[in-house]
Amino acid sequence: MHSQFSISGYIGGSVISKVLENPRFPELEITVVVRSAEKAEKLKKLGLNVVVGSHSDAALMGSLSEQTDVVLAMVSAG
Repeated sequence: MHSQFSISGYIGGSVISKVLENPRFPELEITVVVRSAEKAEKLKKLGLNVVVGSHSDAALMGSLSEQTDVVLAMVSAG
């Protein structure tokens, strides 16, 4: 299963840390979207597929979503 997360903030970071603790994590293909290359490098080291971009980039999110079974978007409503 391929899952996509937008994890730049507090909620997304909390959710992905729980995913990383799951014993089935190695079986999952997870792509995360972050805003900075610095965050991307840290997350790549954890075994995640990382895309630097913005959840407001409709073309990027559409392209990533086409390749994904599950999308979890955790962004501020404001």
